[in-house]
Amino acid sequence: MFYYKITDQGKFKEISKENANANYSILEDYEVKKIEAVFKEYDIAQNSGAYDKMLSAIHELYVTSSIPSVDYYRLAKAVIDGGFAMEERIDEPKYYVHVLAWDDDSYLKIYRRPEFKTESIFFYGKEEDYGEQTRFTREEIEKMKQDTRFKGIDFDNCLELAK
Repeated sequence: MFYYKITDQGKFKEISKENANANYSILEDYEVKKIEAVFKEYDIAQNSGAYDKMLSAIHELYVTSSIPSVDYYRLAKAVIDGGFAMEERIDEPKYYVHVLAWDDDSYLKIYRRPEFKTESIFFYGKEEDYGEQTRFTREEIEKMKQDTRFKGIDFDNCLELAK
């Protein structure tokens, strides 16, 4: 597990487990990307110490888009707590699994619903919507190579570096 503090400038600084709040929300990569995008849009970095502005920006995202309430609560809690946890490091390189190079709708997607303990696997575009994962770490890819559900995918020949 990796722990991050949200600085006054809206940046994420990795901290040790000992310095982390035991109640930090565990965020998915797509949620961290949403926070980064909202902070950038609201120019949080130029308003140092703007805690209220950070929280307002997350609330505005919830009001103006169709994010599920559970995601909104996790994002708001991360801002209120001043940090969050992740199962992977933020800067770790990620890859798309593009199964058919000629088809833009053939990226591997995994949709997880932890509250229901379900997981759906399908292929579509590379955009990550709420709960969908299309970017994978090398470790995740190595695990998928061993998983029989993915036996028809030649992972070594269909990876694209995600930017």
